[in-house]
Amino acid sequence: DADGRWLGVPGFVMVAARGTAPNASAFARGPLAEASAEDRARMLAQVMQALVRVHQTDVSAAGLDDFMMNAPGETAMQRYVNWYWRSWEWFQLPEYARLLPVQRWLVANAPSGKPELLHGDASLHNYLFDGARLVGMLDWEMSTLGRAEADLALQCVGNALFAAPRDSGVPQPPGEAQWLEMYQRAGGRALHDFDYFKKLANYLVIVCIYGLQRHLPAEARRAQDPLLNRCWAQLEA
Repeated sequence: DADGRWLGVPGFVMVAARGTAPNASAFARGPLAEASAEDRARMLAQVMQALVRVHQTDVSAAGLDDFMMNAPGETAMQRYVNWYWRSWEWFQLPEYARLLPVQRWLVANAPSGKPELLHGDASLHNYLFDGARLVGMLDWEMSTLGRAEADLALQCVGNALFAAPRDSGVPQPPGEAQWLEMYQRAGGRALHDFDYFKKLANYLVIVCIYGLQRHLPAEARRAQDPLLNRCWAQLEA
């Protein structure tokens, strides 16, 4: 609605779809966890097919050559890193200085490559299922140009962070190698620099969770310490 004819102000008009989104612990609760092993495999295949379609978008034909984060940087990836850093600076948390060397390393070592369209928050809780059928991808507000690896690394890091204990009896997410193989089997390109993108994913998780914690009571913040400690360990390794 570019001129605000329908909304009163310029904006996007979305399509309603019936379905259920997975929990953040996607393999412990929700449609993926409750599906049979066969259906779960089909559902994950659809996730990968949808993500491949996003990444294979013809950026120039879609008029998205300048669809980059509003932040300093010479490349789309540097601007991606720095957009989150701006948020971190705004939060002004006690942990501020701890993340600074990570941000500097991510900017200095940002991989080059032709920019691709990213979902930006491709975690599994942003996929809507009607039964075993994928009916939509949600929460596009972080979409930008970058590298396909960024979306996949966030999925892999999220899978590991939110997996239930192995002795819990609930389904476990596929491992990283299997996850990336599913992406390529769905038609995705060969992937590169994945260690960099996993570090980037942990950086994003740190910024987002600390940002959300500003509105939580102390007890709720402490409950997230084990998750955050795992992210810090990956960043500072």
